[in-house]
Amino acid sequence: MSVYRRGRSPFWYYDFQIDGVRFRGSTQQKDKAAAKIIESKRRTDAALNARGLRRRSMTLNAAFGKYYDEHAKRLPSAANIDYQLANLLAIGCERALADIGDADVAEYVARRRAAVSDASVNREVTLLRAVFRRAADQWEIDVGTMPNGAGTCWPNPSAECVRLPSPRKRACLNTSGRTCARWCGSA
Repeated sequence: MSVYRRGRSPFWYYDFQIDGVRFRGSTQQKDKAAAKIIESKRRTDAALNARGLRRRSMTLNAAFGKYYDEHAKRLPSAANIDYQLANLLAIGCERALADIGDADVAEYVARRRAAVSDASVNREVTLLRAVFRRAADQWEIDVGTMPNGAGTCWPNPSAECVRLPSPRKRACLNTSGRTCARWCGSA
């Protein structure tokens, strides 16, 4: 690892070559261990770029447009999908897919839940996941760590209550066999 300090700078710098191309710059880190991690990441990125192994990047807006044109516009629910995609652009229209993480999705969900029902938000998050999966699998786009939306969907009933399948008999039974007022509204 080639990290070093320059003059009076408090930051560590990296300097390396791959295939005759020199890469150097500041890690913006004052700690040597953290600087080595940054240098290692930059080295890996440079090696992937030099060999053409890095996947292409795409913005959220471009991904939504491509998804709609290739898949959604032929569906009976195309108008609804278009509406949902327009709402999802609030995450960041010109942000790269690789830059969108769970925190961004959770923030979007919190804002949307103030305006619409939880079921609507869950459908929008499901659509977002579908766009990310298509981008990663079919278009070979770098989506980074795909947001899983953990904690963003409305929770299922707790494990202690089980809903019976009959819609007319929406009785809940807890583990002791008594009716659970929490889900069916009756005691």
